[in-house]
Amino acid sequence: SLDEASGTRNDSIGSNNLAPSNGVGSATGIVGNAADFEKDNSQYLSISGAAQNGLDITQDLTVISWVKPESTSALTFLDKNGNGEGYNLNTLTGSAYSMDAYGSSAVSTTLASVGVWQHVVGVRDRAQIAIWINSVPENSTVQTAGLNNTATNFYLGRHYSLGSRYWDGLLDEVIVAQRWFRPEEIKAVYNKGIQWSTGPCCHDSGRPGNHC
Repeated sequence: SLDEASGTRNDSIGSNNLAPSNGVGSATGIVGNAADFEKDNSQYLSISGAAQNGLDITQDLTVISWVKPESTSALTFLDKNGNGEGYNLNTLTGSAYSMDAYGSSAVSTTLASVGVWQHVVGVRDRAQIAIWINSVPENSTVQTAGLNNTATNFYLGRHYSLGSRYWDGLLDEVIVAQRWFRPEEIKAVYNKGIQWSTGPCCHDSGRPGNHC
């Protein structure tokens, strides 16, 4: 959920807690707080390949993040790629979003927008990879090869090897799943974030209603 104000960000479901490098701040998120990355300070969150549990996904997967860019260029905000044999989410030169998996890419038509929250979803279902923006499917490409156990670190906020591709902006409510999400599930996750961010008391405790 990336709700912590600083330091380690805890996995709300499993044991993949993310350690900060070069200090990663906090700002108001789509739900509660978000992690705030400064590209010029080379900030990122990570868990080592040896310590991760369930992130070396070799078949179906879904990766989700709310993003709020502070600048746009070729940047990476989620990465378990390992020399093109794993998966990541990026913005490209020209500001489109990209889901990469085992050397193939699905590229959005919607562009990253500075200062605007956008919901980015990448899905791989053994036949194709697809990218969704704000609960709308935008592009897909055939991709049938299995992914590899990359043995590399999992990163939020940077590319696994390219020092020029640190993320610049906010990330919130990140999901990595070992299965493909159905369209109605993607829409439900998106709608829940919108409801939390616009509902009553949404920034008192991160969620509206009884938590006020």
